[in-house]
Amino acid sequence: MPLPRLNPVPLRRGGCRWPTGLPQLVIDIRVYQGERSKSTYNHLLGTFSISGIPPAPKGVSRVTVCFEIDANGILTVTVGNISTSKVEKLTITNANGRLSKEEIEKKVKEAERYKYEDQEFKKKADAYNALGDCLYKAKNKIKNCKVRSEILKEMEKAIAETTKMANGQPSCTFC
Repeated sequence: MPLPRLNPVPLRRGGCRWPTGLPQLVIDIRVYQGERSKSTYNHLLGTFSISGIPPAPKGVSRVTVCFEIDANGILTVTVGNISTSKVEKLTITNANGRLSKEEIEKKVKEAERYKYEDQEFKKKADAYNALGDCLYKAKNKIKNCKVRSEILKEMEKAIAETTKMANGQPSCTFC
């Protein structure tokens, strides 16, 4: 959840998120400072985890994520598990790992220089995530499908091969 630069403080932004993947009992949160789409090009401010998430199918468990910046520039990231009411926080002050004004300016110029590449990366990441969601929904939908078994097997094979392709496995027959 990006926070745009040059917002007035104090600032509070938040929303609900759904774990993406197999049932996740623990969610690792990484907080970055930077302008780039790819987190590896940004500055890691801190990490923390929230655990005790009850097993549930993809998209069912929900967590709230809230970013707050107070008048002193202190960033507090709060993550709460809606089903268990468990809350974890990370506080980042100016003294513990934030970028200097010069470093921020350098990162901004870097982001401007690589804007096109970042946009292309974001498009690919969004497409990959949309494909993953589509495959997950299709796999679950055919479980209750009432069609002949040979058609069902073909559908399952197509989903499995597309999943292999999406995960970068070259043994996929139509790649």
